[in-house]
Amino acid sequence: MFEKKNKLFAIIVAVSLLTVLISFQDSNAASQGKDVIKIRMVGTLPVGHHLTDALNLYKKYVEEKSQGRVIVEIFPAQQLYNDKDLVSVLPRGAVDMAIANLDMWAGLNPSVSFLTMPLIFDSEDHFYAVAHGEAGDIINGEFLKVNCKTLGWIQYGTADIISKEPYATLEDFKGKRVRAYGQMCQYFLEALGMAPTMMSSSEMYQALQKGTIDLAMSGLTSFVSRKLYEVAKYVPDVTLSYNAGAFGTVANLDFYNNLPKDIQKILDDGALEIENFTRERAKEATVKSRQILLDNGVTFLKISDEQLANWKARTLPVMKARLKENYDSDKVDIMFDALEKHK
Repeated sequence: MFEKKNKLFAIIVAVSLLTVLISFQDSNAASQGKDVIKIRMVGTLPVGHHLTDALNLYKKYVEEKSQGRVIVEIFPAQQLYNDKDLVSVLPRGAVDMAIANLDMWAGLNPSVSFLTMPLIFDSEDHFYAVAHGEAGDIINGEFLKVNCKTLGWIQYGTADIISKEPYATLEDFKGKRVRAYGQMCQYFLEALGMAPTMMSSSEMYQALQKGTIDLAMSGLTSFVSRKLYEVAKYVPDVTLSYNAGAFGTVANLDFYNNLPKDIQKILDDGALEIENFTRERAKEATVKSRQILLDNGVTFLKISDEQLANWKARTLPVMKARLKENYDSDKVDIMFDALEKHK
């Protein structure tokens, strides 16, 4: 009898100790959970696109470098918001971060239109030197005013023109109907003598097929993914923009400022990591797309240096004047001076 009581007592003690241990572990886990920083981060491109891959890479980088102190919840492919929505929801903190199409922010931050201007950058390296210099500082300063902070730039890809006929000179372009995207793109095409119309990329194929438009401005990768080579066979062999749309990694400023300094640095370093990643991936995709277009009978039209100089002379003053209408004239001059400084 006594032995049975001892065994029962031992069992009760063991169960009690186990309960206390589990309770302590749960309490400790809950306490640690309070220290975990959760970031809700949005992307708008489809799953499989390299900008969506960049979201996944950013999540992995930040979580590993923070050793679990940060959890990044990603929402790609417009699961929460589209490009236009982000302009209103990110400043007010409905989400914490995003890979955003900055062209959509021109109404809130007119300075960002500078990065979307065709033909002002000589190369991709030129674009990033300017974006990381004085011009980028000005643009980020304007984002701070609307409670956002740019942590880095994102490479979407090039901007180019595809057409049904071999249009290559200012005379060829005159009066031709062309698909446009973004405000600066529209001003650029108008200055070339064309009649731009704003149109979704998903509408380009049918519009070219039916003759609603004569040309479309997008990127080589888009010409392939949308199979525009089936209805248009000519591409002027000149890169109009080295970062179509000018995407960036953007954070809500209040959220960012409330983070520990070491976590801020991890987010900053992660933004540079995915900037470099997207530059490489976009370059690979552009080279591959060019070859696919050639294989499908597309002709890349040689543009003479003289003709290209005419394009620039016709368009750059117009775009600069338009930007000065909507933004600080002195700061516009500083940004254009940066173009020469970083060549």
